[in-house]
Amino acid sequence: MEHANSDIILFTQADVYLDSKIRKILKTFHGTPQVFRVLPIPNTFWRLIQYTDSMVLTSLTKGFHGVFAVSKLRYLADPLTEDEKLNFDSAMLQKWRKQYEYYKTFCFNLRPFTPRSRLYSLGRTKAKAGKPFFKVLAFSMVRLMPEVLIGYIHARKQP
Repeated sequence: MEHANSDIILFTQADVYLDSKIRKILKTFHGTPQVFRVLPIPNTFWRLIQYTDSMVLTSLTKGFHGVFAVSKLRYLADPLTEDEKLNFDSAMLQKWRKQYEYYKTFCFNLRPFTPRSRLYSLGRTKAKAGKPFFKVLAFSMVRLMPEVLIGYIHARKQP
């Protein structure tokens, strides 16, 4: 990262289609981390339900997704390390403590579905990130993903 030419570092997941508005938004970057909304691509009935759920939730609250920009200096002052216990986006959220600007862009996660095998670890990650129980319960129920809640509960029980 220290060899990057730009003063801004844009993090994204490999399977995310970026909204073209991000370039325009980054031109106004003034140092505060910026987070861009990522929605599931509504290519199946189930993904349409998730898309609708995401649209409703992000209209009510500021989210945190896997596409974000941070100044190179800020990142280098407190970088991610190999021994992080959280996913990169969850780790950055904890570092920034909700001090970021949120943009309701139309970036799309092109992954056709989240494998059920990943849901348990997603629940564990939500527990490690300190997500409130009622939010994880609601997420798990609305998206019909009980594995997330089970992973969350198991992680909370462990010291």
